[in-house]
Amino acid sequence: MNRLIMPFAGFTSVLISAASALAGYGTVTWGNWSWDPVSGVGDVEVMWQSDTSLYGFQFDVPDGFEVLALTGLECDEGWSLYHNEVRVLAFAAQNGAEIGASENSVGLIRMDFFASGGELSFVDAVFAAIGGEEIETDSSDTLDLEQQQCSEDIYPSGAGDGQVNVNDVLAVLGDWGASGSPYDVTGDGVIDVNDILAILNAWGACE
Repeated sequence: MNRLIMPFAGFTSVLISAASALAGYGTVTWGNWSWDPVSGVGDVEVMWQSDTSLYGFQFDVPDGFEVLALTGLECDEGWSLYHNEVRVLAFAAQNGAEIGASENSVGLIRMDFFASGGELSFVDAVFAAIGGEEIETDSSDTLDLEQQQCSEDIYPSGAGDGQVNVNDVLAVLGDWGASGSPYDVTGDGVIDVNDILAILNAWGACE
């Protein structure tokens, strides 16, 4: 295994490295998000699904975007989170803090950012398993800040379809009682009747 020691904002990471064989497969996507075109400030969840446990990751943001802050979701207790204006770095700093394999996407972190517009994407994303072995990762998801926003339009996750309708209700019902779901309309951390009521109150085309 050839380790890559990567300096970043005054510290180094040895968790993420290059290996002769990839350790599983995963997908990283953008989840729930909001953005105020007047102030330029927004936030977005980073979602992860994989067939192997996650011990660390990093990615950059495109030109025109600035990372302001990070909040742990699943990457909370036992994780170390770092960022500068263009890069996010996170790793499990304690035994047992790794994110286990799952068939469903989970929210890793919430990232606050500044942008005047444009398309948010994962740049040079690297996700690592135990020992720093790289996980083969689909990081092709993008988020167009210019698209029509409607907080109750939650399906498909992270994008919506411009309509608040039965698809959004079904997405909520499918994650009923879950925490950290991308379909948490109210943002209170749990899927319950309040999410259904919010969808019903916003029924129809996004405006």
